[in-house]
Amino acid sequence: MISIKEAKLIILEHSRKVPVHPIPLAMALGATLATDLYQHHTSSGYTRGCELTDDAIGYLRGMGHTEVQVFRQPRVGIIVAAQDLRQPGRAEIFGKVSASNSHALTAALKQHDINRINFYNAQDTLEGMTSALTEALLANDVLILTCGMSVGC
Repeated sequence: MISIKEAKLIILEHSRKVPVHPIPLAMALGATLATDLYQHHTSSGYTRGCELTDDAIGYLRGMGHTEVQVFRQPRVGIIVAAQDLRQPGRAEIFGKVSASNSHALTAALKQHDINRINFYNAQDTLEGMTSALTEALLANDVLILTCGMSVGC
């Protein structure tokens, strides 16, 4: 078992930076600012990482900005590793539980305006997980792994 501090360092060491791109200020509502923007003669402005609200957009336009650098929305992969799941709408089968985790996770992501979501079904084996992880790591910025009720999870 490793400490939380060690786990955070490992994650940061292997993390990719989310790309930054310019967008017109008028289209930036809800986007995450990628650069600090301050007025030169005052200390007021907006810092990197803040969510652009209607007030912020109005203020930045008043500062003369017409375009801002924002972070691209992350691509999120959801890997479901379970042999004991039944897809919603299918007849109940003894020993199978309804596949609900991926639906709940999708709803939570969409609630935060994250819509670039990819799904992967992995066999609940070392080979199955390795295959799904390899594919998902290449296509996503963030991975969420979930599984059913089996003992292996």
